[in-house]
Amino acid sequence: MGQQVLLNLKVLSNISEYFDFKSDEEITKYYLYKLEKQLIAEGATNVAAIHLETVVDANGRVIIPPDGYLQGIRDLCDKYGIFMICDEVMCVLVVQVKKIRC
Repeated sequence: MGQQVLLNLKVLSNISEYFDFKSDEEITKYYLYKLEKQLIAEGATNVAAIHLETVVDANGRVIIPPDGYLQGIRDLCDKYGIFMICDEVMCVLVVQVKKIRC
């Protein structure tokens, strides 16, 4: 028989919760710290991939990640040998809606 695979999916944080940060740099630093701390707690060798939406729709409001955030996640994935999956549904949807309207 084949090897059993156990999927343990977790939502690590919600980047749309910006609190009272004074700059994109502060937001990015805070959330990347939280992500790395969670990777270490889980055991980075136990994490196969990080799946994220690069542009989020929150109740009709588009949220774009702060400067440096996506690159920071890419750097953490490289550091720990984790596969990074970027879900581009919102980006594609916006392009398709514009094409349909034209």
